[in-house]
Amino acid sequence: MDVTFAELAKVSGRSPAWLCEAERGFKFITRGEVRRLRQVIEEIAMSKGREM
Repeated sequence: MDVTFAELAKVSGRSPAWLCEAERGFKFITRGEVRRLRQVIEEIAMSKGREM
């Protein structure tokens, strides 16, 4: 189950562009934020799984 940058941005408070740049290594992202984003991704993926 894929999670889009737009979905992640909506719940993380970051812009899709910022998240894209962070993924490519152009933005500094803290370990705490990585953990939080992983948790958010899992939550989105689980809710998508329930919708199907």
